[in-house]
Amino acid sequence: MRKQPALLLLLVILLLPALAHTEDSMPRIRVLLKRLALTDRADIQVQGSYTLENGILSAGIQTNARLTFQVHDGHLIVYDGILQLDFGSQVKLIRHAETPDGSLIIGSSQALYPGDLTLRVSGGQIEAVLTINLEDYVLGVIPYEMSPEFPLEALKAQAVCARTYALRAVRSDRTWDVVDTTQDQVFRGLGAPDARVLSAVTQTEGLVGTYRGQLAECYYSASNGGQTETVEHVWPGAEATGLYQRMQDPYDVANPQSLVRKASLSRNGDGMRPELTALLCQYLQPAIRNLGFSAEPDNLQIRGIQGIQLQAPAVSGSLQYTECVLTLTWSGRASSQDAFTDVEDPAIVVVPVFPDLLQALDLSIAGLNNELLSVREEDDRYIIESRRYGHGVGMSQRGAEWMALNGWTFEQILSFYYPGLQLMQSSTLPPVMSTIRPELRDSPAPSASPTPRPTLMPVSNTHPDGSYLASVEGIEDDSTLNLRSEPTQSAPILMRLYKHQQLLVLDTTEDGIWVHVKTDSIEGYCMASFLERLAENE
Repeated sequence: MRKQPALLLLLVILLLPALAHTEDSMPRIRVLLKRLALTDRADIQVQGSYTLENGILSAGIQTNARLTFQVHDGHLIVYDGILQLDFGSQVKLIRHAETPDGSLIIGSSQALYPGDLTLRVSGGQIEAVLTINLEDYVLGVIPYEMSPEFPLEALKAQAVCARTYALRAVRSDRTWDVVDTTQDQVFRGLGAPDARVLSAVTQTEGLVGTYRGQLAECYYSASNGGQTETVEHVWPGAEATGLYQRMQDPYDVANPQSLVRKASLSRNGDGMRPELTALLCQYLQPAIRNLGFSAEPDNLQIRGIQGIQLQAPAVSGSLQYTECVLTLTWSGRASSQDAFTDVEDPAIVVVPVFPDLLQALDLSIAGLNNELLSVREEDDRYIIESRRYGHGVGMSQRGAEWMALNGWTFEQILSFYYPGLQLMQSSTLPPVMSTIRPELRDSPAPSASPTPRPTLMPVSNTHPDGSYLASVEGIEDDSTLNLRSEPTQSAPILMRLYKHQQLLVLDTTEDGIWVHVKTDSIEGYCMASFLERLAENE
């Protein structure tokens, strides 16, 4: 039997209309599919009834058709193995009303991309923009901006924020509204829906946040470190609004999953990081020169730390301190051949927190130079803690998680982080909506931050014979690796491991596919192909 071509007979020049397709009443969002990293070729499987059209040429597509789009001399050539059509520099795949659940599978991804798809040639490559119903978009955002394992009320708060952010991003001056990466909100298509995520989206369907009659900005970040930020502090030049206030957030701090980095400084100076010694040597230079000591860090010894204070907040009322004052006792020598000479008077050294101290103590979290530091004294040491992952404006996802775990509703969570926010149905909003202010929209800083992966679990320094350290590396930054109770895909998932998590590998299954691993807090099995063995000194 002769194979039926997927491209059905419709070669028309302004004679026949395209096949009818649905115009959904709910808002639609145009998503630039950057994550797919399309080159000059795109392979697409069609699920449902679609039409290919470019305004002049139109072709009906059978369900389950597999199409290849190839750039040639600036044109998109479409073929299905039998027929070949030239659609010029742009073509649209438009879903028909009779298959409202129609979706596309693009490239090697197994995710579904429901809605219409526009492909255009840009710089010799294929640019793909998906036009998708707002609720489907939110359903595809939530699992990657907030873990599906978060409590339902936190997920509902996230759904409102994601929906509001998307609608506010709608723009008429370009061909897409949002990007599918952390530049806006992570969107990776739709897979098998998680029941809790689905509930969060359906139970808040159409709900958006408004402030003073307009769509709110509803920025959010992973963890604010214990204090929310204002727009004008994070993005200088932005107009202050009452929606964002600098206030304490005890819920973020109370959440044990909020990302924290720590440095321990012994009172007697033992075990000091070489990077910190070098930094202190730099700021002790005047005293070093006056006493005739060598300026080399190897010729400096910190005998003790008598005090550590944080000072100079970035702005009034902020917990973001910019200076660290250390009171030190120290010794120096003129050369490596000389004995160390104790300096009688303690030295007071003022070290900039950003970036000097962060780098010297490895306290940087997201590389934004906006961490909140605190100092805690213990009997024999000082503990410096660094918090905050993301810009800190609006909702803290870790704070929302802790609130929800302690009985807060999504309305209460949103009210805490966005004072004055009002919830409205998107269908009741006026047709012309405000867009994100240009100075914010074009800056990478306001981008919604995905939830940070939980603080990586510690692994003991004592290793049984035959074991070795490995790190989870073979996954994307916003993906996870399943840790299972047994070495099989059908075994229960104990938890999800995040990129760069170190693991102690105890043994490997006979087939080499699975490894038995543990941290100081959990033990299970994961696939060996996603791990990289660490060198002994790491």
